[in-house]
Amino acid sequence: QRLRKSLADSLREATDDEADDLHEQLARLEQAQISTLHSFCLRLVREHFHLLGIDPDVRVLDERQTRPLEERVLEEMIREHLSGRHGDSPAVQRLLRRYLGGNERSLGDWIRKIHRFARTLADPDEWFDRELAAADRDAAPHWEAWLAADIRVWRAKWIPLLEPIRGENEFVEVALNTVTAIPSEGGIAELSQAMSAVEKPARAWKRGTEKSLKDVVDPCYKEAAAYRRLLAGGGGKPGLAEDWNLVRHQITTLLGLARDFGSRFDLAKRELGGIDFADQEQLALQLLRDESTGVAARCRESFQQVFIDEAQDINHAQDGILRAVSDGNRFIVGDVKQCIYQFRLTDPRIFGGYAREWAEAGGPGRTVALVENFRSHEGVVDFVNGLFDSLMLPEVGDVDYRNTARLKFGARTKRAAKTVAQDPPGRHRVEIALLATDPSADPDDDDSSLLAIELEA
Repeated sequence: QRLRKSLADSLREATDDEADDLHEQLARLEQAQISTLHSFCLRLVREHFHLLGIDPDVRVLDERQTRPLEERVLEEMIREHLSGRHGDSPAVQRLLRRYLGGNERSLGDWIRKIHRFARTLADPDEWFDRELAAADRDAAPHWEAWLAADIRVWRAKWIPLLEPIRGENEFVEVALNTVTAIPSEGGIAELSQAMSAVEKPARAWKRGTEKSLKDVVDPCYKEAAAYRRLLAGGGGKPGLAEDWNLVRHQITTLLGLARDFGSRFDLAKRELGGIDFADQEQLALQLLRDESTGVAARCRESFQQVFIDEAQDINHAQDGILRAVSDGNRFIVGDVKQCIYQFRLTDPRIFGGYAREWAEAGGPGRTVALVENFRSHEGVVDFVNGLFDSLMLPEVGDVDYRNTARLKFGARTKRAAKTVAQDPPGRHRVEIALLATDPSADPDDDDSSLLAIELEA
């Protein structure tokens, strides 16, 4: 309706030459597929139900309908393993007894989390195969890569915290100098050598003025010690390798349970004649990946342009769908700062990757940073920039806020009344309200409002 009204308004003011084009756009508007990604997927699924072997009248099940199914399937599966009905039942019993304290609910929660994550991927089966193969090996190169990345994130966090207090005392100087010396590239060996230099001075903190510095700097030394233990290990083995070989067999067991649960859960949903939101994506991907169906080719021929809004909120399955139906004709709009990733398991790095790739000279596209703010007061813009300059770093949030996303106060002359210069002395445009929460509560345990949040999103 908004597009139709905008075109109609433009038509009333258009010249004769412009009117022909606007009339054509109004006519084409009725043919445009404007919908959410899930609606598009559901349309594909219903149109090609025969290729998928599902009910043509398949309906979408919401959280209130699928959650009891999940619980039933999990309960049945765990009960079977406790009674020893399967070849891997001893491994499941061992996992439950040694690592989960016999808590069947915790086991079910882990299975559910792995299942939900896998369903956000472009190829869940390929991911399961790859992770199971990795768990079958003694070495853990992917863990080493994660640890290296985590140490570099840690470095990026501490440098801006220590820089403002440089020179205050030797504790600050040693921490800042050694953290800064950690290489931004290289492998575990280089990082291990650099981290070994982060040693706290032998003397004790002085009372009085140094107390406030201790509260800031001491966590840096404690975190560095934890990283050194992981890097150095004991008994002639790296700590990370020891950890990996302690848990990799349990990882194999969990992955097998999650994969089995996915198959059983799918069957339970089909018996109800339904699919959930993740099924819409996975079934659409199944159609689009199989070139013999011709579905992807017809979509690419049909869509002159593919426009994607809120692209920071997509996962790898959704990205796979969008890639399959487009061919160098995507227009993507998004803002990583607004990514809703907790309950959707979206990956903002997907959008960030497009932004970087398309910004390169000779790249497949073009990146335009929309940084001018025409709504907020200049004081609000300044506060946001000051906050995110130190929080949103390439190593932390995959956003180089300072260099690529810093907001600019737009239309300064026209909006002079909203500048800081026009504020009376002592006027503050930002207030922060802090809400106390229970630090012992696990936010992952409470998904009672999940459906309401999804519906709102």
